[in-house]
Amino acid sequence: MEYRIEKLLAEEAITTAGTKVVDLRGADPISVLAVGFNLTNNGYAPSGHPIDIIKTIRVVDGSDVIFSLEGCDAQAVAYYSAMLYLNNWLSYYDNGITRIKVPIYFGRRMYDAEYALVPRNFGNLQLKIEHDYSLGGCTPDGATLEVDAVHFDEKAISPVGFLQNKEVKAWTSSAGATETIQLDTEFPLRKIFFSAKHDDEEPDVHFRTIEIREERGKRVPVEIDGRDLIRLIQAHYPIVRDYGDGYVQTDSRDLYFTAHKDLQVNMEMAGAEQATGVSWTGGRKRTCYLTNDKDFNFEATGLCPHGVMCFDPVENDLSESFRWPRGLDHLELRVTHRAVLGNTTTCRILTQQVRGY
Repeated sequence: MEYRIEKLLAEEAITTAGTKVVDLRGADPISVLAVGFNLTNNGYAPSGHPIDIIKTIRVVDGSDVIFSLEGCDAQAVAYYSAMLYLNNWLSYYDNGITRIKVPIYFGRRMYDAEYALVPRNFGNLQLKIEHDYSLGGCTPDGATLEVDAVHFDEKAISPVGFLQNKEVKAWTSSAGATETIQLDTEFPLRKIFFSAKHDDEEPDVHFRTIEIREERGKRVPVEIDGRDLIRLIQAHYPIVRDYGDGYVQTDSRDLYFTAHKDLQVNMEMAGAEQATGVSWTGGRKRTCYLTNDKDFNFEATGLCPHGVMCFDPVENDLSESFRWPRGLDHLELRVTHRAVLGNTTTCRILTQQVRGY
């Protein structure tokens, strides 16, 4: 076959917090790494979104950082990077199992022959996954981790580079404040991400206005409201969607979902009973009002996975457009928070760059 899917890490328990290291060796180029985990609940009331148990995912070659993001940001970047639907099954049922995959795309899509990660071009390439299974789900008493790799096998390719994803800066939002971020100009930028994960706030609250300035303000190619950026960009991406189940012992339950903007939750209960309503707030958490002692299934849809917004400075699929900001000496990003914030949160700027071999 032209391609091969390899189990780099067989499913293993991660019930002790730590960092799992997986060596990335071999001659075959890697198109995608997929970090998967299964979380087994011990109760019905969640403390957070299950993906919170993956604290960071990193791909490194010694001090050379190729990929470094929080687990939730990594899944959001995968969604925007390959323009594909996320596959999350979120269980809020005692002994129910949540199943989540976090793919890392080294090309514009799976099987991209032009951009892929070639392990032999590095000295000591490793995948590092920091985890703590107590941080999400319903007081889980079991968790497992696994890693798959999608290789080019019998198909010979000569990739010119790969996509690199990093966190550039993190800070705590402050009402009306402006944050200035210096962006790297060494490698072309494919995407810029704005992350503001929060239980009760939508991300555009924290990114009220966004400006990109070239050569210390001589040119301002981007000046846009965060809410308008979502409406402009999101039309090119699929709806964020979760499926899952749970059980109600009281008349309401706080549940956590992936979408952070325009979140809609549809719930179905056993028999003729139906959910009586879902509270509206921003962010990823909703209080769902339900009939006591009933099973339920849900579908949750919306925008901005894990509170991440995206800006595409170039066409998504054209390699010849991967030039900006080469030739610039200075590239600056400015974001301003709303004058009135209901809550503060940690804001992060992430970038996806194109690195050549």
